[in-house]
This record gives sequence, structure tokens and C-alpha cells, in this order.
Amino acid sequence: YPNGRNIFVDASQDLRHFIFKTTEPSDPGEYILFDGPDNKVTRLGALNPKLAQNSSRVERLEYKSSGRTLTAYLTLPPGAGEQPLPLIVYPHAYPEAVGGVGYRPDVQLFASRGFAVLQANVRGTPGFGRTLWEAGHGQFGTGVVDDLAAGVTALARSGRVDPRRVCAIGRSFGAHSALLLGLRENMLRCIALERPIFNLREGIQLQWSSDDSAAVAELITLRFGDERTAAAQSPLAHTDKLQVPVLNLHTGLPDANQKRFSELMNNNPAFIEATDVRG
Repeated sequence: YPNGRNIFVDASQDLRHFIFKTTEPSDPGEYILFDGPDNKVTRLGALNPKLAQNSSRVERLEYKSSGRTLTAYLTLPPGAGEQPLPLIVYPHAYPEAVGGVGYRPDVQLFASRGFAVLQANVRGTPGFGRTLWEAGHGQFGTGVVDDLAAGVTALARSGRVDPRRVCAIGRSFGAHSALLLGLRENMLRCIALERPIFNLREGIQLQWSSDDSAAVAELITLRFGDERTAAAQSPLAHTDKLQVPVLNLHTGLPDANQKRFSELMNNNPAFIEATDVRG
């Protein structure tokens, strides 16, 4: 299943047989049994075959950014024709995530409502070679945003999307990217955030709080820069330049950065906020 995601579920005690869940961008997936000694795969059952039959089409595409060829996935609404489509840019929720691999119910929902959805594997993404991964070092607030913008520009030039109807939706780290993309002139018309991270170092440190070793600290600095760099690349330093409507969904739990963002955005008449977001 080279175009999907294969998730280990269980194994027999003698490690001869393995159960996997396999899922593809336009298919919720199925469970399979792998017989190691016989190198044989047996299908156990599909998760939701009717949903798979009615899923939106997902295309793999490539585009150029800063001299690099990047891979992205574009989900298209049913019946998409020749007319340019409204676009949702959907950045990675985590720096080490890969976009477009595996079934995403939210992406399929957006497409079912008439939107094209772009999931770009920008610099810093693992799984596309060490060069691309290393290109993300210190670039998550700059070069990564360049790559997202290049994807939008490439689709607009191809005539597949309408550059006047582009929005970004981001969770966690993806919200950080969405906000910075919104600073680009005439790039976005709206932004939606869910549980946003406003400082990359602080956000990653919280996620990796179980390991405070020197090696992890060094990796965080390598990937996301020092404290000064993280602060300069934070959306908190640029809220005065955000001129588009912003929907901010967060938990409402104590968070100094979230509180500061809310205060800074109060001057934006199109700022909408909701708390107690679960999941």
C-alpha cells in the first residue's frame, strides 16, 4: 500500500502474523493480516466501503519553491470542473508530520462542501530525504511559509484555484504557519485556528516535556532556533499586520501566549474567539 499509511495494530505471540490498518487519502481503509513466513496478505475487512466509494478525489502534485521540488496533496470537491475553486491551505499540525498520507475526515468534509484542500510537504518534513528535512532547520517561521505560499501561487497560475478565495486552517503548529501565511499580501481571505501554538520552542518543549535531556534541548534549538529567533517568528510579534478575519478556537485553559494573542487581536473587528474546544 505505497500510497497510504500502514498502522501496526497487533501481532501473534510467535511474531509470525501481524495485523495492520491501512488507509489512503480517499479511503478510510481496511484491516489486513500479514503472514510473515509465507509473505502473504489477507484482507480482513473494510472500515467503511460506502464512504470510500463517495470520497473526494486526492491528487499528488509537485511544485517548485526556492529551487526545491516539493510534494503536496490536493483534495478536490466532487464534480470539480474547469472553474477555479476556492482553496483551503491546511498546514501540518506538527513539524514532523507528513501531509496528505492517510485518510483525513476533516479534509474530506471540506472538499464535500466545495473546497479544494492543499496539504503541502514543506521543507522540514520527514520522509522525503535528509536534505529536505535539514532544510527546515530554523525555517519553520520563514521558509516553511514561503513553501506554503509557493503552493498557493502554483495552483493559482495553473487556473485550478481562485486566488481571491483562499483561506488557511491550522491546528497547533499548523496554526502558527497559517497566521504567518496570513501576513503575506493578498494571500488569504480568512484564517481559522484550533489550539494554536504561538511560540515554536515553547510549544515543542511542552510536547516533549517528558524528556529534558541535553540532546533534546540541542535538537529543539537546531530545528526551531534560539529563544530570540522563536520570539521574532512568533505571530504575536506581527498581529498588527493581520488584516483578515481570524477564528480562534482554543481550550480556555491558562496560557499566557493565548491571552496575549486575544488581547492583541481585540483591535481586529473580524476576530472571533471560542473556548472549551475538546479533542
